[in-house]
Amino acid sequence: MGDARAIPARDAAFDLVMANHMLYEFASDGLRAVVAELNRIVARKGRLLATTYSDAGRVLLTDLHNETLAVLGFPPSGPQPSSFCLENGADVLSAGFAEVDTHVMEEVGSDTDADAFTALYVKTGGYHWAASHDPIPEADGARIPEVFRSKAEERIDEHGAIVTVTNWTAFVARGPL
Repeated sequence: MGDARAIPARDAAFDLVMANHMLYEFASDGLRAVVAELNRIVARKGRLLATTYSDAGRVLLTDLHNETLAVLGFPPSGPQPSSFCLENGADVLSAGFAEVDTHVMEEVGSDTDADAFTALYVKTGGYHWAASHDPIPEADGARIPEVFRSKAEERIDEHGAIVTVTNWTAFVARGPL
């Protein structure tokens, strides 16, 4: 395990560097340091591939997660803008790269099985964060999957299925500055 702000590699060491769904984990100051470090390790004619989501679209999995926490008495403070997303990623990467191409892919899913949708949720970071978050007592954290499943079942009963639309973004950055 390492720190993306101090990658143990020589300058211009790699023709291709991948930052898949991780840059949004850094606040703005830390993100600038990570982009500078990625710039440092990408070869002059190399590329950086950075993937993320869009902040513009609502993610049903997140909505149900937030509804679940509210039922348990821990309403979320509301959506916070990502430090790195479709809407700002090209600008963020332009601080370290001469050229940034944006590629958007849309994935549409439909699920009529609340158990399967809950199993997917339990594999995600949101569940693990909520289940282990300090202000949420362990007993309430243990109830998260059952409450989430009931919320998913309500959605299926109301709409016939859980339909999700996810915008995935891949930025290809070239020409480290």
